[in-house]
Amino acid sequence: MWWAVFIQSLASSINPISLIFAIASNIKIPFINTLKVNDKQLAILKKALANGDFLFTRRDYFLKNLVVPGRYHHVGFWDKERQVVIEMQNEGYEETQLEDFLARYTEVVVSKCEKFDVSYRTKFVGNLRSYSSKEYDSNFSYNTKNMYCSEMGFQADQDRRMEYIPEKILWKTVIVPYGMFKSKHMVRKFTIFLFRKKPKIVYN
Repeated sequence: MWWAVFIQSLASSINPISLIFAIASNIKIPFINTLKVNDKQLAILKKALANGDFLFTRRDYFLKNLVVPGRYHHVGFWDKERQVVIEMQNEGYEETQLEDFLARYTEVVVSKCEKFDVSYRTKFVGNLRSYSSKEYDSNFSYNTKNMYCSEMGFQADQDRRMEYIPEKILWKTVIVPYGMFKSKHMVRKFTIFLFRKKPKIVYN
């Protein structure tokens, strides 16, 4: 819940970044709803997804788009073996069914790191799973004690094959989903649009 993150932020020396993110992430603009994929579309997507793919997301109906830089503000990671999206939410580490993950967003871009071969993808997903005991880092601290979504992906890439460089926002070093999306070796595979008359998959 947003208010839980709000209170936690207050208790953590009133971090302005955490406060803004916590509030804006949960203020919804009315009258815009997402669409659900059907079983056929879901089967097509699961076949197209490869182990260790990145799922960058956007929710057009949340105020966060006005205060958080970049088009994509969250990222999950596809675990092919378990057929789930690994992500870090306010509640902590989660393994989410694909249909439930997609239902939260208006746009999802599926990308891959071209420097991840098959064996490294397996290692990458294994590293993600190893963070299952981590809690959500509402202070966006640059360490591995707790983690937020893109930080989890950054730390799981132990060889730094993405060549993503953490960014400075105000005085903090942060790992931004949109920055990761634009990193040197990230390649877009396809985009899922979930806010029109029917869900649409656009291949690049």
